[in-house]
Amino acid sequence: MIIGDRLFLLFAFLVICLLLDFVYKTLVPLSDDIVTGCCCPQMGRKKSMLPSFRRYLLGCAALVSVLAPSFASSVQAAEWYFYVKNDSNSAITRLEAKEKGGSWLKFDLNGGIRAGKKVRIDWAASTNYDDCKQFIRATFADGSVTSPTLFDFCNDLDAPIVFD
Repeated sequence: MIIGDRLFLLFAFLVICLLLDFVYKTLVPLSDDIVTGCCCPQMGRKKSMLPSFRRYLLGCAALVSVLAPSFASSVQAAEWYFYVKNDSNSAITRLEAKEKGGSWLKFDLNGGIRAGKKVRIDWAASTNYDDCKQFIRATFADGSVTSPTLFDFCNDLDAPIVFD
């Protein structure tokens, strides 16, 4: 659900690295007047720090591109959640959601949601590419089932879904 935001930040970082590389390639003159790093006895002159800086930027960009997928997936799972409030007289024993045209998938409620309680439920990382708008329904301990309600899980994360 938020992979676009994370990828945008990574893309922006890479663009900044490339812009810095461009600035150092084109605007910094290659002469003996710039800061020097080591002496090259074969050439009889000092060698610029510029190539090592470029290697640093490229290494940095490579590291970000390698670590990006694990960073994005680890962050996403914890960021998508919703709250459920049980205003009924019976415990919620099963909570299910489905995309339009899909099949019902249940949430792990760890024993249910007692009457009068409000709980936070985290989405599994496998749902990151699912639609934001999904149907949700609850099954109570007395056997009754609510009618499916369409809910936008990408907006109002802290506003609870109330089951009566």
